[in-house]
Amino acid sequence: MSQNGLFDFTTLFIIFNLVLLALAAGQDTSGRGDINKSGENYISSSPLLRF
Repeated sequence: MSQNGLFDFTTLFIIFNLVLLALAAGQDTSGRGDINKSGENYISSSPLLRF
C-alpha cells in the first residue's frame, strides 16, 4: 500500500515538473506576446496551479 502511494506521488511530481518545464520553454521561446498572454491566462485560470 505504501509503495503504491509513493509511486503515485512521484509520478504526479514528475508530471508537474514536466508541465512547468514546458511552460517555461514556451515563455522563453515566445517573443510575440500573444503566446505569453495565453500562457498567463492559462496559469491564472488553472485551479491546480493555485496554492
